[in-house]
Amino acid sequence: MSHLLPWDDPDSPPSAGGRSPRPLSSAATRGAVLAAVSAVCCGAAGCGGDERPDVIVVVLDTARADRCSFLGYDRPTTPRLEEFARESVSFTDAWSPASWTAPAHASLFTGVHPERHGLHIGASDVLGETLPTLAGRLSDAGYATAAFSNNPHVAAEFGLLRGFAEDVALHRRKQRSLPIARETHEEVARWIASRRAEGRPYFAFVNHMEPHVPRDPDDASTREFLRPGLPPAAVDRARRLAHAEVLRASVGLDPFSADELAALSDLYDAQMRILDTELGTFLDGLRASGALDEALVVVTADHGEGLGDHGLLSHAMRLDRELLRVPLLVRLPGRFDGGRVVRDVVRLEDVMPTVLSACGLAPPPGLDGEPLEGARPGRVAWARERPYLALANVLRKSEPGADVTLFLRGRRSIHDAGLHLLQEDGHPPQLYDTRSDPLEREDLASKRPDDVNRLLARLDELAPW
Repeated sequence: MSHLLPWDDPDSPPSAGGRSPRPLSSAATRGAVLAAVSAVCCGAAGCGGDERPDVIVVVLDTARADRCSFLGYDRPTTPRLEEFARESVSFTDAWSPASWTAPAHASLFTGVHPERHGLHIGASDVLGETLPTLAGRLSDAGYATAAFSNNPHVAAEFGLLRGFAEDVALHRRKQRSLPIARETHEEVARWIASRRAEGRPYFAFVNHMEPHVPRDPDDASTREFLRPGLPPAAVDRARRLAHAEVLRASVGLDPFSADELAALSDLYDAQMRILDTELGTFLDGLRASGALDEALVVVTADHGEGLGDHGLLSHAMRLDRELLRVPLLVRLPGRFDGGRVVRDVVRLEDVMPTVLSACGLAPPPGLDGEPLEGARPGRVAWARERPYLALANVLRKSEPGADVTLFLRGRRSIHDAGLHLLQEDGHPPQLYDTRSDPLEREDLASKRPDDVNRLLARLDELAPW
């Protein structure tokens, strides 16, 4: 059942960290000149030789945008990414089209919405062979391609790694050193060094799982983020959270206390800090080798995480803002740099055409995503979730009599200019103003019927029931 449960990752052990953050050095002038030459020389038909940027896409699996200090969170969860953001473009209102791994990654790689790529639940869905993928397009253009995945859902059996010449299935390894991100980065760095020695452009995709359950960060990070006074039993339960408890709590069985939820939140922040520290060290190494300024680097997430918000202790099963809004940083000297901030709505589907355009390759026609250089006001982000029938059946067997209607309802949502409308099958819509109410606690649907009707009409165009 491991591939059936969106939050279940039995092959990924807890992470541990420990290095103190170190400052990034200033960007090299050589990298800016290289990118400027590339922008001039590369047209829609592509460009050849060393002018093409290398590509590194890093997914911080399960990373909430509102828990990133570079996006305004008041705890120091991402100080290294704060430094990286000062020489990147930050997209502060980026949305995923799905609340769990498989469909979100499919959209990341294809530039189309789950309504079109068809990978929804993951038990039997497979990404269609006719859809162009980012790795496939770059491979056809002469790029070396490799996927380094710590997540069993980002795997060849779902069609997600089509186009990658190398599939480094890190999640299959049983004996691994901690923190896993450090080991992962060391392997990625060796692969990049080999490609650079060959003089060949490359695309490295990296999926990290530190923000994912289980909530078991190392002692030093725990001491930094765990608030004082929490009962040891509450912390212990938070550390032991696994998919079985998520299922039970989701239907009202064995709910978590306020202290247990506080421990979950603090341990999550500690895990975010561990990954941030390791990612900063990885970027330091790229910079020292000269690789950083020759590459387009994208740092994002596939979805967020429920930490007791709206009754959810994980992800999937809902479409709230904490699950769909994701961090997004893009760096390429001379093209995406200068610490710029873009507040327009952008989508995870925009990554694929952005990378292709930066590499001088024409994006496939008919994408839902658009190159991020053209980000503009007026766009919307939407999501649709199918019922989790298999999960309902699992819970029926393990907990006879449990109310499983949560898993039987389809859901839709749309975000437009700070308004987020959510609708569950058979229930009235909910409306939230995320600018004044980012945690989505006050439903404004009854007070703003015109906005509800306008967004429902738009949602019916994009994702009809």
